Amino acid sequence: MIGYERDTLREGPLLRPMDVPGLAALAFFIVASILVPHTGTTQAGPWTMPRGYAVAAGYGAAAALILALAAAERRYGGRILCFLRTLYPLLLITPLFLDSILLSAQIFGGRSHDAFFRALDEAIFGFEPYLEFYKSFESFPRFNELMFGSYFTYYVMIATVLWIPWIKGDREETERAVFTYFMIQLIVAVWYVFFRVQGPKYWVPELREHWYGNFVGFFFVPFFQRGFETVTLSGAAFPSSHVLFTTLCVLFAWRWDRRLLAFYLPMLALVLLATVYIFAHYAVDGLAALVLAPALYAFSFRLYDPVRKLLGYQVRSGRAVRGAAARAAANAAEGT
Repeated sequence: MIGYERDTLREGPLLRPMDVPGLAALAFFIVASILVPHTGTTQAGPWTMPRGYAVAAGYGAAAALILALAAAERRYGGRILCFLRTLYPLLLITPLFLDSILLSAQIFGGRSHDAFFRALDEAIFGFEPYLEFYKSFESFPRFNELMFGSYFTYYVMIATVLWIPWIKGDREETERAVFTYFMIQLIVAVWYVFFRVQGPKYWVPELREHWYGNFVGFFFVPFFQRGFETVTLSGAAFPSSHVLFTTLCVLFAWRWDRRLLAFYLPMLALVLLATVYIFAHYAVDGLAALVLAPALYAFSFRLYDPVRKLLGYQVRSGRAVRGAAARAAANAAEGT
């Protein structure tokens, strides 16, 4: 059964563990944006102000809205409020990522570590994969569409993967997954701010000059050609977030329903190739993400129960959680 029946009114903590990473990220970026405000300018009527101050105010308002949503869902219940209450962190992915990039250009004078990773790629492979891969296939429309389409599909996957336990009717598991995902998001976003790696297309002169005009395609290729002309995404190359969070999708699929691996495993391979093919990443960016993802997953997943206990919730055993999920599924089946 999709969604949840109206919750009964309850006492207890307003916040849930899944709120903690998102609110911590908002707090970090509020402070960072105030301390480092010159990431652009914002027009407010006749006044022009540093962008950081507007960002801090926006994130402060977002935190207030989260608290209001939590209070409304606890008081009124209902499927729509429950859905929004559980999955609202998905709305934070893009702004936090963009601000980590903009802040990284200001911290430490925008110092970049690309020279090291470019040399590391050549030392490991004996050549530079991002320079050689695209040259062999950029005139083949179908292959280009496969690579650019796989890169695009990543955004669909991260926007929908957390819906899977929700659709199965398991709110407890959904909240645990949201916590795990956004704890990793928090760690990675802060890392990007302080460890700037622009990526080959911004660092390597040959690729900056070549850019994407020679790629031939019919849908995804033109889409990204237009996008890359207008949006600068330099500064968050190591580790590759595309590979990191696609690997996380694989780990979630392994836990929830291994039949989903038939989709997520091939997509992981394609995304890994695509990040190098469109020269968004050094090869080591993807390989590092493959290694880091399971470690970050294990750390964040195990952190859920201590955070739950810290907030004042009773930590249930794995058997109790599975039993509650089974009873919820049985009740849902009886109601249909």
